[in-house]
Amino acid sequence: MDYRVNAHKATEDIRAFLLGAGAHALKLQKGIDRRYKQGQQAVTQADLDISRMAADKLSHWLEQDDHILIDEESIDTISTPEEIFATTRYQWVLDPVDGTAGYALGRDKWGVSLGLLEEGLPVGGGFYMPAIGALILIEDGKAYYTDVPTGKKRPMPRAQAMEINSQVFVESFFGFEHHWKKEMSKNKVWLNTPECSVQGCYSTFMHQAAGISFMELFSMWDIAGAASIAGATGHKIMSLDDGRTLERFTAQEFKDTWKLKSKWILTHPDNYDVLKEALTGE
Repeated sequence: MDYRVNAHKATEDIRAFLLGAGAHALKLQKGIDRRYKQGQQAVTQADLDISRMAADKLSHWLEQDDHILIDEESIDTISTPEEIFATTRYQWVLDPVDGTAGYALGRDKWGVSLGLLEEGLPVGGGFYMPAIGALILIEDGKAYYTDVPTGKKRPMPRAQAMEINSQVFVESFFGFEHHWKKEMSKNKVWLNTPECSVQGCYSTFMHQAAGISFMELFSMWDIAGAASIAGATGHKIMSLDDGRTLERFTAQEFKDTWKLKSKWILTHPDNYDVLKEALTGE
């Protein structure tokens, strides 16, 4: 089965999965059963349930030899990045609950993220933030925003260069390790730390922020859903190390546990230089 021939079916499956998984997680949020996986990172019953839901809802795709589900909660049970990219054409990349810590504390800035890659190239997907009713999804190569409670749907705005003379926020996980230059405040460029990657991506796509940085601690499943949206809105995921653009995921982009090898930023290309200077001091 070829994704390009069945784009509509894939989109509808992604939409149905995200809405169903988000509704399930929202229902469970009132009675959190929080556990800890390796490294003391929180994991909830919702994470585990959504992983199983994805395997079930996408089973008609996954039963084909050239499709695979890459899931944050089951990554230790599957092949290495090199093996997967060498043996499959389509990679479904899932983050069951992005922002588990905030989710477990009863907050609303979290979401379910699913990306569809063709040989590492983002071709579909999106994310859903059920607590605020925001669904962003790729349909026929275009990005759309749906306010789920009202059902209102509209095309996502195109990426825009920031107005340096107005107050600009950049979502960043650099925390206390960042090299934020004091003089950048003269240009009204301010650092904001989101609770999770979907929150920062949402703010960037909705023009509430000039960009979001991704640190080495991020993995492919953190950004795969957003990568397809970026391609449809004119945003770029660019390396803060050397300025190259992440167009296609490859095995070489990941470390032992599939974590990104360098720092990246999702932004309009014209924002890159000033944000790199602000974030790295270079």
